[in-house]
Amino acid sequence: MDILEARNYFHDLISAAKKYCPDHTPLPFVLAASFIDYFSKMVKGKDKRGRGYKDFVIKYMKEVCQEYAKFRYSNGVQGLNVQMYHILRCGIVHSFSLTPDKGDHKRPFSLKLCNFRLSNKTGYKQRGRDHSIALCHKDWADLNGLKHLSPYSGPRNLDAALFVIEDFLDDLLAVNELIYKKAVNDSKLREKIEGWLRVSPPISGGY
Repeated sequence: MDILEARNYFHDLISAAKKYCPDHTPLPFVLAASFIDYFSKMVKGKDKRGRGYKDFVIKYMKEVCQEYAKFRYSNGVQGLNVQMYHILRCGIVHSFSLTPDKGDHKRPFSLKLCNFRLSNKTGYKQRGRDHSIALCHKDWADLNGLKHLSPYSGPRNLDAALFVIEDFLDDLLAVNELIYKKAVNDSKLREKIEGWLRVSPPISGGY
């Protein structure tokens, strides 16, 4: 699979995921979370784990929507990429749950962030936090006057970023196209992507 084939393949998969949205199932969220995890490894040409995932959100996702980098929680902390890693990747992809893996829960941190990876007074890094991301479908968001990547508290007084799945999938379609356009003009990026596609090809018919 080359970069054009990968671009077309993921475009078709993400578009197919959107067809499940009217059913109000969690399936589109699971697929979307999986796509980001794969993309983050693909552009690095290797599995850089948490660092690679968080860097991908800041470097690529913010180009399709600035809120991925600018979103600020009510306590003043910017770090949506950190919460996406722990909730979407470690929670949804690994555990089919919005609760982060046990080892990924946040420890106390200060507000003096440095490149989204701040340590607190005890040297801990920022960790995942329960209820830092809320998920919904667009019809419910529209009914309640809410937007994708907006702050959300709800009846439980959460401090969360709201992900509207239809808009989230549109962002993934855009970032898929962005990756392809960058790779066309960047031979090193193209080599990393095609190297990862060979080492860890995405699930496809006939594999």
